[in-house]
Amino acid sequence: MIPHVEIGTGYKGCLDYIYDTGHKNLKDVEYICGTAIGTTADELLLEFDHTYRLRPALKKCVAHFSLSASPGDGRLDRNKWTEIAEQFLQKVGFDLSQTLYTVVRHGETHHDHIHIAASRSSLMDQLGTMVDVIYGLFEPAGSLKNSTT
Repeated sequence: MIPHVEIGTGYKGCLDYIYDTGHKNLKDVEYICGTAIGTTADELLLEFDHTYRLRPALKKCVAHFSLSASPGDGRLDRNKWTEIAEQFLQKVGFDLSQTLYTVVRHGETHHDHIHIAASRSSLMDQLGTMVDVIYGLFEPAGSLKNSTT
């Protein structure tokens, strides 16, 4: 896997991008997995906003990851992408039972890739414990870079 990471200040821009809002599905968006219920950027924004309210002082509240399959891997199926996304999130410090996240595939390019939007505030903690993905990224990203398992 080849990861790319952005830590952003707002959910709206990230969700609009990964769900291709306003572009008539030019990115060929396919839902893969997640803990969020919504199926559009606007519906998801309401859910993600709840986690922001748990920790409003957190300026960079959303983690946006894109993971690309290695060139020789071809197109991975939905189950494989689910396994990879969940493994990646756990390795960078997210507890999947306490994290609001959504994963989609963009099919408009020649390389197979997914996008993950994850709240950095825990769902279960009234104080909105922050996931510090920066420290978890270095070793796991390297370990995933050459692996599709």
